Amino acid sequence: MIARLIGALLCLVVAAGCTTSDAEPPEPLVSTTCADLVVLGIRGNNQAGDLNQGVGKEVLRTVTDLARRVQSRSGASVRLEAVDYDATGTATATAYFDHVTAGARRAGRQVDALVARCPDSRIAVVGFSQGAQVTHELVEHVSKTLARRIALIGMIADPRRNPADPIRHWSYANTPVPRPGLLGPGPAVDADVRAAAISFCHDADEVCNGRGVRGERTSAAHRFFYERPATVQVTAAQLDDVLRANGV
Repeated sequence: MIARLIGALLCLVVAAGCTTSDAEPPEPLVSTTCADLVVLGIRGNNQAGDLNQGVGKEVLRTVTDLARRVQSRSGASVRLEAVDYDATGTATATAYFDHVTAGARRAGRQVDALVARCPDSRIAVVGFSQGAQVTHELVEHVSKTLARRIALIGMIADPRRNPADPIRHWSYANTPVPRPGLLGPGPAVDADVRAAAISFCHDADEVCNGRGVRGERTSAAHRFFYERPATVQVTAAQLDDVLRANGV
């Protein structure tokens, strides 16, 4: 530690721009409004809007890992922006679906604002659980103009997962997850952004591999699997592969 401090002091005194071999890497997520890639993160049901940058632990950890990968291979900057919608638990299905629709509209307005404000930025949307359903609803219909700006659509544990949708599907196993989401298969993602979309689901997660009963407490697989460090690395690697294929 002392040697490192001495080395840093010598750099300051002797030569501007001197660096040490063990310098800390830059932070993966930037605050620049018009970063090269702006990711809209959408938290899941009952996840607090004032924690984890407002996007939920799964999305924050995954996008942070993704940003490191992008930064390492291309130097491109990545900013994470939360979609602040009502994700509180509700007693009725009607209220839940109303919150999803309101979240999709809010996300749509944020995307439109980014397109207008940042003409050179590419856009990504990553959501978990209810946030994945919001993402799904957001990208059911996309204009061709907007589609050219969207580089990535990530839906993690989507309650409306549609196994028949011809987008990428990732199951964390050698076999695909067979069932649609617990709330039934959602409409197919708009064909103009199909190449940017990927859906993630673990076989033991009843929310995206519908095997449970609505209203029951969600399983440990749904609540904890996607935030684990090993899972985060796999998810981020797959998201990065989609970004590469879409020119980011």
